[in-house]
Amino acid sequence: MSSRSKLPALLAILLATVATFPTAASAAVVTLHLNAVIFGVHESKGVLYSSERVSDGKGLTGEDSTRCIFISRSRIRCHGIYKLPNGTILFGGTQPRYSDSNLLSITGGTGAYAGAHGIAFTQFNRTGKRAKELLKID
Repeated sequence: MSSRSKLPALLAILLATVATFPTAASAAVVTLHLNAVIFGVHESKGVLYSSERVSDGKGLTGEDSTRCIFISRSRIRCHGIYKLPNGTILFGGTQPRYSDSNLLSITGGTGAYAGAHGIAFTQFNRTGKRAKELLKID
C-alpha cells in the first residue's frame, strides 16, 4: 500500500482521536442533590410565591425562591432563583398546578454557575413541606 493510499485512513484516525479530546467549550456536568424545607408559601393577586431552605447534607446551604402565575386552571408558569454560597442558579418553566413533582429548565446563573443551563427536578413529600431536588447543570 502506498503512503498516498494510507492518507485517508490516517486522517480518519487523527480526526477520531482529536474529537475525543476535551475542549474549553465542553464543561463537565455538575449535579446537585439538595434537600429542601419549604418555609414560606403564599398567594397574592393570582401569583403564588414559595421559599425554601436547601442543603446538600455536606455543608452547602442556601435558599430558593419561586414565583408562579396561573396560566390556566391546571397549569402555572414559574421562575425562580437558587441562592447558594458559590453563586446563583436561575430556573423557570411551565408545570401542572397540582403535582407532587416538577421539572423546570435551568436558564442561567452567576459565580460558579455563570451561564448555567440544564434541568431542575423537584419531588415533594406527601405533606408538601419537604422536597428532594436534583439539579443537572451543563
